[in-house]
Amino acid sequence: MLDNEMKTLWKSINELELISIDKESLNKDVHEHASIMERKILIRNILEIGVAVLMVPVAAFIAYLHPSLLVKAGAILMFPSLFLVIYKLLETRRNKMQAKEFATNLEFLENSLTYYQREKHLLDTVFYWYVLPFIPCVIFVLLGIGLSGFKLIYAGAITIGMSYFIVRINQLTVARKINPLIEKLQSEIETYRG
Repeated sequence: MLDNEMKTLWKSINELELISIDKESLNKDVHEHASIMERKILIRNILEIGVAVLMVPVAAFIAYLHPSLLVKAGAILMFPSLFLVIYKLLETRRNKMQAKEFATNLEFLENSLTYYQREKHLLDTVFYWYVLPFIPCVIFVLLGIGLSGFKLIYAGAITIGMSYFIVRINQLTVARKINPLIEKLQSEIETYRG
């Protein structure tokens, strides 16, 4: 009798119900993945902005107190670089709306897709807006504090290594986390539209 009940139940479920169940499970998976990624991005933004804000008075202190004009120039050049970091992080997040603000799941998914595509672009271009503006600052400071010979080469190598590390970690984040999420969002949007 159980076998007959199962057959009857199975026949009573139509294809549209199966599709809606599949959409719901896919939608839940995408929402969970996006929520986890959103938390990580928010924590990263808070840390990066916090460090940039703390570096402003440090740069001002160095520019005011250090006798070398090169060190002063490097410290003063840090101001626009730090403000650029803050601006880029806040600008990328500016149009991100919360899930409760949307009338439909499709609107949420489309907004999320746009946001993560912007985030991907931000991380892909980190060399140009994050690393490159600080290089003249570092060069002026290193030359201004009087490093020469092996010490200057060593400090330059550390700077290049840190720059590479920053760029590489952002590339890996895009490849391992942002791109899969973008693909999931695109797939979910196609499912809703299809």
